[in-house]
Amino acid sequence: MQGFLAKLGLTRGYVLLNAFAYALLPSKAQRATPILREPQHLAWRNALLDAVTGPLQAVVAFGAQARGAVRLWDDRPDVPLLEVPHPSSRDAARLVAEWHDAVETLRDVVTPDADGDHALPNYGPRFLESDYARIPARDLPFGVPPWLGDDRAGRAARPRRNNTVERLGSDLLHTIVWTAPPDQP
Repeated sequence: MQGFLAKLGLTRGYVLLNAFAYALLPSKAQRATPILREPQHLAWRNALLDAVTGPLQAVVAFGAQARGAVRLWDDRPDVPLLEVPHPSSRDAARLVAEWHDAVETLRDVVTPDADGDHALPNYGPRFLESDYARIPARDLPFGVPPWLGDDRAGRAARPRRNNTVERLGSDLLHTIVWTAPPDQP
């Protein structure tokens, strides 16, 4: 996500929200789709979306759950809506192509932040290391290790890991493992 935002020149002028108030197991996400319409959840989410402050210039829905949530947003502002695959999509060719097209469209819509560079190279036919960007420390909880938010070491590892954080297959509901880069204590 940070690489996508960086290509738009956004360093601070963005808000990232989830469709649900809680994390879903990726393998169960499709079964949770009906929850998007449940009155209490819908009211909560619409109030959260309405509370986003500042002049909204565009909405990007990443994945099916986000598309469903945005389509149910009663008071969605009249701004461009782009629907693209979720970053976890298993169709890498479609993902990179649709993200490329979204960046092209959004560069004409979104005002870059003063310290951003919206002229960074757009996505090519596949993801490159230069397409990624670390999550700024200000977007992470207080007290996390300084390497959290930079998954570069995992992408360089063999076997490759796209994240420094993963759920244990033997305990999906309770255990999350952070893997520090090899040069960290």
